[in-house]
Amino acid sequence: MITKFIRTGIADKDDYPLFFEKAFYETEVDENEEINHPLLTVTARTHNEYIYGRAVNKMRKT
Repeated sequence: MITKFIRTGIADKDDYPLFFEKAFYETEVDENEEINHPLLTVTARTHNEYIYGRAVNKMRKT
């Protein structure tokens, strides 16, 4: 077994920073897997994420 660590970055110009559900993801790859086969799919969200299909925005009274 060979272990490799891959670090990724996100270039986002949104007002809200992106975050992942987990700080660390792990997967296994078969040595005979085809080139360009997806290894792992994760989702990055913002704090203004959609809940039950509606956008949730917090507003303060001024």
